[in-house]
Amino acid sequence: MQDQPVHVDEDALLAAVREQWDPEVDALDHQPVGFGAHHWRATADGRARWFVTVDELGLRHDAASLESAYSGAVALHAAGLDFLHVPVVARSGTCTVALPAGSHSLAVSVTPWLGDAREPEAPGAEAALLARLHGARPVPLPQWAPRVPASFTDDLASRLGRPWTDGPLGEEARALTTSRRSRVERWCEEYAALSRTVDPDQFVVTHGEPGVHNQLVTGGRVVLVDTESLMLAPAERDLSGVWPVGRDWLDRYGSVPRPDRLRLFELEWVLGEVHEYTVWLSGRHTGGPDDVVALGGLRAELEKDLG
Repeated sequence: MQDQPVHVDEDALLAAVREQWDPEVDALDHQPVGFGAHHWRATADGRARWFVTVDELGLRHDAASLESAYSGAVALHAAGLDFLHVPVVARSGTCTVALPAGSHSLAVSVTPWLGDAREPEAPGAEAALLARLHGARPVPLPQWAPRVPASFTDDLASRLGRPWTDGPLGEEARALTTSRRSRVERWCEEYAALSRTVDPDQFVVTHGEPGVHNQLVTGGRVVLVDTESLMLAPAERDLSGVWPVGRDWLDRYGSVPRPDRLRLFELEWVLGEVHEYTVWLSGRHTGGPDDVVALGGLRAELEKDLG
């Protein structure tokens, strides 16, 4: 996130990091990276040690599901999937620690700082990593269920029926969504039908967002970061956004995904993003950098040619 969150007390966050992970940490530096959670670099005597994440619980996770995803990642790493960059267990014995923040529900986690890390120069490295991840023995993790609620179209219609005047970008977002409402409703119908064909007996360990934005090269190898999205789900959850129909990629992954499952998760991504952005922009916001990104994201998803 680009905006430094006003609802996160950095003194309280520093105290939590010192108490639960590393008493030598003496400073936090907000990092304007990623989208969806807030991040800080934790340093001791001027040297970076930890990457601190604050997740706001709500649409994607509650406290139990976030802890399950992170603790499952730790278990998978211990079982040999060392390409997963996983959180450090706190003194509490958990991967996440609650951070008091008034009306906000926040969870803190810490991973080692990757000071030499860089993004891969070209996509494709994830093929072999995903083959290993999908073939791993399952551990306790959140289990996939449709991300888009059955009530979404009704909720959206109700939301569009009133002004979005709690922030400067609201009415622009409402007009944009209204103009694309019929296509969203068609996508929801198809998504619901495809969701009903999913068999939980075919679930594997999935990352959720394994594209290049969550890959880093460090120590001469590629690691997958952002394990908060780990889940037991159809393999195509990981493949719909990265699947290039190429011989090299296929050889490294080892099997061909189902087209109907690719379609399911293509729709899930778009509708999930539309859901989150419309909730966001119909509510209170300031028009800051993150809000501008949200409006651009909403426009990009609504304008996709999904048929």
